[in-house]
Amino acid sequence: MSIEKANAHISSCLYYLSRELDPLLTELLAQKEFMPQKVLEERGWTIILKIHDENRDRLRHPDLYNPKDLQVQLRMFTEPVGPPNNKFPFEPDGARKVRTYAQDLRIFRNKSAHYVDLDRNDAVRIYDSAARLFEALGAPEQQEWCEGQLNRVYADLFGTGEVAPVRRELDEEVLQATSTAREVKAEVSAPRGAFTRPAPVSRPAQPAPTFDSSAAPLCLAVGEGRYPFEPWEPISLGDRDIFDSLRSKRSKEQMSAALEEIVSAEGPVQADRLATLAAQCFGVNRLAKKNRDWIIRLADRMPELQVDEHKFVWHVEEPREEYGEFRPSVDGAVREFDQISPVEIANAWRFYEQNPELMDEGQDVESAVLATFGRKRRTAKVKAQLELAKALLAA
Repeated sequence: MSIEKANAHISSCLYYLSRELDPLLTELLAQKEFMPQKVLEERGWTIILKIHDENRDRLRHPDLYNPKDLQVQLRMFTEPVGPPNNKFPFEPDGARKVRTYAQDLRIFRNKSAHYVDLDRNDAVRIYDSAARLFEALGAPEQQEWCEGQLNRVYADLFGTGEVAPVRRELDEEVLQATSTAREVKAEVSAPRGAFTRPAPVSRPAQPAPTFDSSAAPLCLAVGEGRYPFEPWEPISLGDRDIFDSLRSKRSKEQMSAALEEIVSAEGPVQADRLATLAAQCFGVNRLAKKNRDWIIRLADRMPELQVDEHKFVWHVEEPREEYGEFRPSVDGAVREFDQISPVEIANAWRFYEQNPELMDEGQDVESAVLATFGRKRRTAKVKAQLELAKALLAA
């Protein structure tokens, strides 16, 4: 009965979020002058996501841009939908508060959509995360409602005399590891063409969003450049005891939710890197081989994910067969070269072969590709990954 009550409370919170975030997004975008009021009124705020997806060659079916869909709403807070100088426009101070709480809520939403049973700790946490999100967005009325519900939900599910569950935070070891990873510097700067996008491909069934600039100029960097690699940063999703019972349904559901969120944000992602990021969400930075293998096997069995022959994990919504992009590296977000999919490397190679004028003076294709991913030296690891990419180009 407590599971049923917990899931009922969670459903109520998800409904409240979807109802409140639609008008709040319109209000916030107008306040920030992110785009003209006329465009907001005529097209709605979801046009931003359509432009964002078009820039990344991920334009979806129109039905998947419903402004009342919570998944669509939370994408606005967790993805870099703004121009290059303000990619996350809803962060008040760059502290990642909005993204952290919105990611937490995205995972709850996905679990609920997949009919995963959630417990009373989850019910308390979702109201806590919702309250914190509204606080970070400067919405005191909605924050107050969630905080009031949080107290009522706790009393209903825990009663009196029990200690309220404390919000899980990443331990210091994981925070330090994450911070150190972001301080990695690229060996070289990407060539000037690395962030240039090719001419848009015509899609008769899915026309790209267009605007009459004379009527309502759009305050977005539409089509101005390719998106760089954005590393997914861990959020706290549970405790270390997830690895105590690897066969339990609860452990599998918790880890599956983390894996889908990470791959959705950072895919294609190397399987070992995916396992490390997922473990960090549960307070574990030094991952035992047994646990790493369990995570990778779990990812391989998930219907939402696909693991290719190079051990890179893809989301079914963005399959490898349709992936024509690559993500240049910038300082603070540099992957190990063997953590870059050969598909991405091959796409970059093909791009420079077709656009030699976009390479820096004196560069050949291989050096331009290496520079695009922040590399100059041809170590054994680099050479091995280049050979995999060249095999794809020759296939």
